[in-house]
Amino acid sequence: MLAYAQQGAFHVEYRYRPGPLCRWLIPRSFRMVGHGRGCYVALSGSREAGQDVMRCGLLVLCIAFQPFLASNPASAQDIPLTSCDTYAASPFDPERQTTGVTAVNPALAISACSSALTTYPASPRLSFQLGRAYYAARNFREAAALFLRAAEEGYAAAETALGDAFQYGTGVSQSYSDAMHWYSKAARQGFAIAQNSLGALYEQGLGSPRDIIVAIDWYRKLQNREIPLPRQISQGWGLMLLRIQS
Repeated sequence: MLAYAQQGAFHVEYRYRPGPLCRWLIPRSFRMVGHGRGCYVALSGSREAGQDVMRCGLLVLCIAFQPFLASNPASAQDIPLTSCDTYAASPFDPERQTTGVTAVNPALAISACSSALTTYPASPRLSFQLGRAYYAARNFREAAALFLRAAEEGYAAAETALGDAFQYGTGVSQSYSDAMHWYSKAARQGFAIAQNSLGALYEQGLGSPRDIIVAIDWYRKLQNREIPLPRQISQGWGLMLLRIQS
């Protein structure tokens, strides 16, 4: 981690994505640069922002100690099993803590997940599952906001759910390019549902020019999967196209 001033700008470079506390310390005139699963690579702001010595100093210390703070169960992603997991985990989430449920009961899940997220506010898993609960209650706007919260932490299932929201315009304005953006993030992590959805967008020319070769490449990644796939994927047009091309 390195902090320095150069050419009228103040920079902080570090290896880890800032947690909620660290993000709160970022001066408003700063912008985050670069992204990746679990990390940002730099913060940049005006020299004037860098002159806020106390706040920027706390930001540097917060980022420096964040890897050690991550071992705190309240902020770690691998928090213990909660009733939220019981009522709202997705059976296709590779980071789920239990079997998962296909049909979420919002009357049970919203209360359980809200309580769990209050206890573990830094958990992207619980944010995603509360989003599922609100989605089941047809509160799509709140669901999309929670999916975004988890997706910004690199949570693949949430990135895919947010891609779905943009593709179909549920809780957000429909945008195929935004759908492709979030599907791509999850697909690069090997999340099968996102790979299928991304292939379908390329196949249909939604969000980018139509590219059958790229579509087939994404569909091909679904072959010989050792994890169960949703029926709409395992019996979908994508794999049918792949069989034709093989």
